[in-house]
This record gives sequence, structure tokens and C-alpha cells, in this order.
Amino acid sequence: RRKARWILGNRPNLGTALLPVLRSWLLDSSESGFDSTELADLFSKLSANPSVADLLGEMLTDGNSTTEAKRMIVGMMIRSDDQAAVESWMTGIVALIQSRDTHLLNEATRAAAHLANDKLDRRSLLKELMRLSVDTSVHLKERLVAIGVLVKHIETLQNVQFTAMIDGLRLEQPVLVRS
Repeated sequence: RRKARWILGNRPNLGTALLPVLRSWLLDSSESGFDSTELADLFSKLSANPSVADLLGEMLTDGNSTTEAKRMIVGMMIRSDDQAAVESWMTGIVALIQSRDTHLLNEATRAAAHLANDKLDRRSLLKELMRLSVDTSVHLKERLVAIGVLVKHIETLQNVQFTAMIDGLRLEQPVLVRS
């Protein structure tokens, strides 16, 4: 464990060699020898490594990932430095929101609030949050969280990005966005 942490922290270029081990730790935390809190802390620190950050995002869309693993990954994303966020995180969070999995929806919307990194393309996230906010099959609490996240992200968009997002939604969901 210490060697893995040292390699990823001091020799990030070697980190890709450890990705299969890290993946197995996420799929079965008992393999790692860490308790879940230690493992979450470790991955929060390791997420600064781009390869590890990508692994975390990919695990959210991996059909082999358990709900527990996805919940731990989303928690790590929330605790990590938002500059560590990569496009695969955005893709994973959008996929979780689209799934409407009641076990993960609250965490996914909270993570969405954390992904305010300007280097990420947030249009798909914003569209999905807008859909979620009006989905009456979803619990009101999650819908309100989605609205709060939307407001936070929309404030950071440039006018052109906001207009493009609304135009895209208008074409895709004419009932959702009225002129």
C-alpha cells in the first residue's frame, strides 16, 4: 500500500502500471487492506494523478462497479481538488444522473455542484440537471438540489455557452424550454 501511494505520488508516469490494482481495490475494498475511509482518503489524494482521475470517472460508467464503489468514487470526487476533475468525471456523473438510481442520485447531484472546473465542458451536465429538475418521478429534494446546481453553473457560463445550451434543449425538449 505504501509503495503504491509513493509511486503514484512521486512517479506519476508509473501510475498507469498500478491502475489494474487500483481498479480491483475499488471493486472489492477488502482486497486493499484499507478500511473504506482510508481507501477514500487515498484515492482523493491519488486523483491528482490524471490516470487515476480517469480511472475514477470510468468506474462510474463501468457495469461491473457496485453501487458501494460508485458511492465511494463520487464521495472522493466531492472531497478532491476540483482542478483534478477530468472529462471522464463529468461523463460519469451525467451517466449517474441519467440512470435516476435512487441510491446514487443525491450524491451525483452533489458531485455535479463540485465540478465547476472551467476546463470541463458542462453542457451535457447542465442539460441533464435541467431534465432532472422537471422530472416529476424524481423526489422533490433531488429536483431542488439539481436546480441549485444549475444556478451555480449557469452563473459561470459565458453568454454564448448559455445560449447554445438553451438552443440545444429547445430543439431536443421543446416542452421543457419555452421561448
